[in-house]
Amino acid sequence: MPVSRLVQIDSVNVLVRSHFLPFYSRLGNYDRDILQRMSGSHPRRMLEYWAHEASYIRPEHYQDLLLWQKRAWVGASRLDPVLRNDMAARILAVLARSRPMTASELTVRIGHVEEKQSDNWGWNWNAVKRVLEHLFEEGLVSAASRTGQFERRYTLTSKVLPPAAPAVREGIQQLHFTA
Repeated sequence: MPVSRLVQIDSVNVLVRSHFLPFYSRLGNYDRDILQRMSGSHPRRMLEYWAHEASYIRPEHYQDLLLWQKRAWVGASRLDPVLRNDMAARILAVLARSRPMTASELTVRIGHVEEKQSDNWGWNWNAVKRVLEHLFEEGLVSAASRTGQFERRYTLTSKVLPPAAPAVREGIQQLHFTA
């Protein structure tokens, strides 16, 4: 059987999360925590990033996908540069010295207060979440794991990449967060 190089993850949860079903169809009843362990604890054999959708990918493919995504998003930032740079610096500083946190935990930690929006169903992200997602797209932060409610726990990418991926680490360090 070929080794999986990508597993699309999905928040859809009718029976179970959608990304558990392909394995069940091939393996039968299996320990679903295997995916969580592979992507959420060391040594990481999978990382969360964007492939064609949110996916678990092999660490050695991270830099290639990151560079591909950066080319696709050139000039497409949806964030105000002042907000992005100021808040990004604060978020990165907190993540550098703390455990992985959800967007809501980071919002509290940095003391950000914002009136709750209700313009769109389900996607009313505050500024912290929007900046976190931008940093995720840029490759500066990664998902350390997910909560039971499927929220990302963010941390610095350098804390997530396995020690066996020095070339990927060097590539990430060369990427700059720019306005």
